[in-house]
Amino acid sequence: MAERKFIVLERRSVLVVAGADAGAFLQNLISNDVDRVEVRRAIYATLLTPQGKFLHDFVVSAHPQTAGAHLIETEAGRIDDLEKRLALYRLRADVTMARADPDWAVFAGFGDGT
Repeated sequence: MAERKFIVLERRSVLVVAGADAGAFLQNLISNDVDRVEVRRAIYATLLTPQGKFLHDFVVSAHPQTAGAHLIETEAGRIDDLEKRLALYRLRADVTMARADPDWAVFAGFGDGT
């Protein structure tokens, strides 16, 4: 049995998408089904151009403390561009976007998961 280990992924960052329209907003923009996201289930998705060209990839999960909010975990060096591109489509949707609290970190876990 392998020992459990964790490593901080310092080059990853989190964007919080919240508001009454957060789920529908993401559902209309990203490449995976946001309705499949649950507290214990995340999805991998991408943001594409209208022509289908790749822009960003990320993992979407449910915010553990805010119902209806989503966490988007992506490359730290490109999070500004992702936030800017998502904001272009916000229009009148009841959606807010902000970086996660600086105390938050992204970890990878290894070893026996039982």
